[in-house]
Amino acid sequence: MSLPSVPGLCFLLSLSGAEAQVAKGPCNWCPLHGYCVNSTHCTCNPGFISGSGKRFFTYPLEICKDIDECKPPISIYCGLNAECKNVEGSFHCRCVPGYELLSGDVQFNNSNENTCQNITSSKTPNGHTELQQIVNNFESLLTNQTFWGAGSKQEVASTASSILQNVESKVLETALRAPGQKIQKVQNSTVAVETRVVSDNCSEERKAFRLHTQMNSVDIHCIDVIQGRTQGPSAVAFISYASLGNILNATFFEKADEKDPLYLNSQVVSAAVAPRRNSSLSQSVTLTFQNLKVGGSRAGPGQVL
Repeated sequence: MSLPSVPGLCFLLSLSGAEAQVAKGPCNWCPLHGYCVNSTHCTCNPGFISGSGKRFFTYPLEICKDIDECKPPISIYCGLNAECKNVEGSFHCRCVPGYELLSGDVQFNNSNENTCQNITSSKTPNGHTELQQIVNNFESLLTNQTFWGAGSKQEVASTASSILQNVESKVLETALRAPGQKIQKVQNSTVAVETRVVSDNCSEERKAFRLHTQMNSVDIHCIDVIQGRTQGPSAVAFISYASLGNILNATFFEKADEKDPLYLNSQVVSAAVAPRRNSSLSQSVTLTFQNLKVGGSRAGPGQVL
């Protein structure tokens, strides 16, 4: 027996089928700055949030609005002498007026990349900072192959240690004498230096910051730079020596075992804080080295240190 035709019921079934088809499609009803997920839901692009606050939604009148990362509750911190600038779907950091990045760039991503320096005070009249002069003074000594080749292993080791200590001491003294220059970076063909001064008891320097020299870096927490010091500036220095590795290779490793020689595969670096105190670190310090030679690129057998 056939059932009587019910036009209204057929319309409802057809409408349900149409809705099911839309749910399986590309969900082209997703709003501006949103995209489809699994052909069933929409979500907002990074840097945007739905008006309802839901991560996934199906409401066709939902909107995706820009997140202002520079305001609470996020409030991106860009570091000293810098400010956060919100743009649609993202943000960036920039130096405040009167300051500029060492690289000359206009913007940067976060406080770890902050090198904002006072435009008028970051340079001496002759165009070189005092740090640059210190670095240049050591260049002739570090490149004197006759001097390094004349001593025994013990003498070379003692001299190298003395040089590292002297460079650290002079660099930190210079940084502390110019606390207004929060960050300084100088280098030549043999030595690269970055210093950072903390003079606010870490009230502005939150968490850890990173110092870069050439291909290497160090991550250290602000509280381990001041080490409990509540008055006066504190400083941290990170130094890379481009030529000391060659001296160590020639003096210690390549003569140790000619059949299976060892060689140093990164630059020699040192990190130090001042004023010096007899206290242990409260947080871990991370040193990151860049390999000078990729495995297999050095001729002949050898072990990499």
